[in-house]
Amino acid sequence: MSDHRLRLMLAVSMVAFVVVILRAVQIQGVDAASLAAKAGSQQRGEVTLNGLRGSIISADGQTLAQTQPSTTISADPKQVKNVNLTAAVIAKAMGFRPFKRAGHHPGKQHDQAKKAKGAQGHGHKHKLRPNPAWGAEIQTLSAAIRRGGFVVRQLPTEVGKRIMRHHLPGLTAVSELSRWYPGNAIGSQLLGFTDIDGGAGAGKGAGLEHQYNRVLAGRPGKQVTITDPSGMVLDTVDVQKPENGRNIRLTVSAAVQTKVQDVLAATVRSTRAKWATGIVMDPRTGAIVAMATAPGYDNNQAHLAKNQARWSNQALQTVYEPGSTFKAVTFSAALSSGVVWPGEVLHNVPDHIAFGDKVIRDDIPHQPWDISVRHILKISSNIGTDEIAQMVGKHDLMHWIRRYGFGRTTALHFPGEAQGIVMPGRDWTLSSIGTIPIGQGIGVTAMQMASMYQAIANGGVMVEPHLVSRIQGEKPHRPGRRRILSPEVDAEMVSMLEGVVDGGTGVQATIPGYTVAGKTGTAQKPKNGGYSNQYDASFVGFLPAEDPQVEIMIVVDSPQTSHFGGDVAAPAFEQIGSWYANHAGIRPDRPVQ
Repeated sequence: MSDHRLRLMLAVSMVAFVVVILRAVQIQGVDAASLAAKAGSQQRGEVTLNGLRGSIISADGQTLAQTQPSTTISADPKQVKNVNLTAAVIAKAMGFRPFKRAGHHPGKQHDQAKKAKGAQGHGHKHKLRPNPAWGAEIQTLSAAIRRGGFVVRQLPTEVGKRIMRHHLPGLTAVSELSRWYPGNAIGSQLLGFTDIDGGAGAGKGAGLEHQYNRVLAGRPGKQVTITDPSGMVLDTVDVQKPENGRNIRLTVSAAVQTKVQDVLAATVRSTRAKWATGIVMDPRTGAIVAMATAPGYDNNQAHLAKNQARWSNQALQTVYEPGSTFKAVTFSAALSSGVVWPGEVLHNVPDHIAFGDKVIRDDIPHQPWDISVRHILKISSNIGTDEIAQMVGKHDLMHWIRRYGFGRTTALHFPGEAQGIVMPGRDWTLSSIGTIPIGQGIGVTAMQMASMYQAIANGGVMVEPHLVSRIQGEKPHRPGRRRILSPEVDAEMVSMLEGVVDGGTGVQATIPGYTVAGKTGTAQKPKNGGYSNQYDASFVGFLPAEDPQVEIMIVVDSPQTSHFGGDVAAPAFEQIGSWYANHAGIRPDRPVQ
């Protein structure tokens, strides 16, 4: 009996062993390809997880840039039943209307449905006309639907809901993070923007968004997903959690920025200029309180902008010939070397002098006269300035041009910032000693000029300009400081610049109740190796002159009413300065007459 059982167990074991061997042969030989394919179909994928992009906040606490949820609409053209109807639903939800009232701009996306309804009972006063923007948008959306994929990117969530509640076949709504600028056009050229996929930070874009992308974007995380052959997710593992970006607080005040933009926009309109730019600084600290360019643009519409020239931050990215505001370099060199003093009188100064192949003239013709150094700056005499420049000499002038920082970018390191154009002394021609000291034949940025006058306003000490006061999680940056002028020479420069406003070329920069020191600039624009009939008009100044608390730089490009800085830029300075003095509570330092 025991032998029978033993033989039975042995037989069963042999059969099982044979089955295992046969199965192993089948797996390794016959089924190997199909099993490998099945294993491959269970895919392992990696997904990058972006954290929330940090916010940019103004000095007065207003959020200028932040990340918010948005909705992107996609289309599967095979499932869309009626392309034109689908496009019309999307366009209507976005605010487009097929008709507009006579006199209304067709491109404005405001709700005109109520106005159209009310127009029916009011005759010809509210006649409806086809809206060209409606037809153009329908055409664009229809093409996108037929193409498939993204139709409209990053819509406000409420707009996405209005579209999807119609349950149109073939449309899909996807939640995304997008960059939003609550102030719309406030500081647009300064803030810049991210690319459309950069809600969390893709590293592309412009302005401060691009410059501080590493800080704002944080660090991405990683997620691993395992899916079956049908695409169903079997497992999800967060390998690394994303880190949110850090917030940045600016030195820029949203209130001051808004005022400067309004004044610049009005200046461009009234003078029919191409553009105007302005900088407001605290000369004591180098903090930039406002930096603006007009015309501007809505940052939320940056990717739709056709005129990308408006993206330029003219204060930092545009080089221009400064004209007479540059004379401060010549006078700084002369006073510091002791070749002249403010009360010294130069005799028989003519109204024109030939330097090589160029003839330099004063704005107002006159007979040779005796004129003091102080008065030369007050009336902005080109010939008087050039006579002083010849006393200084090329070598010392070049030293002071470099000393003030011309020919290199500022400490801002703003994306696309220009370094200006400074001709080396070895390349000066016979006419250079006549043109460069009066601000021709040299290229600067408005920020470089503002930095020079900041040093003069601050007792002769230049402080590095800065736009960021604090980055979350970091100690505040302490800007560098260096002495440019001795206290004695600086006091002489300030006194002379007061005279420019008090009865000189900058009289329209006068602000009742305050002493103002500043300088006008009027320069022909270079063209094809010569000069055009267009000008850059500028004014830069500070107040109160004896205790400066604000400095303002204004440049107006190609004004058509008058080309003089004293007529075009000085009034803009006065408007901003008067408002700022009241806004900041600056105590008046002179009686109002």
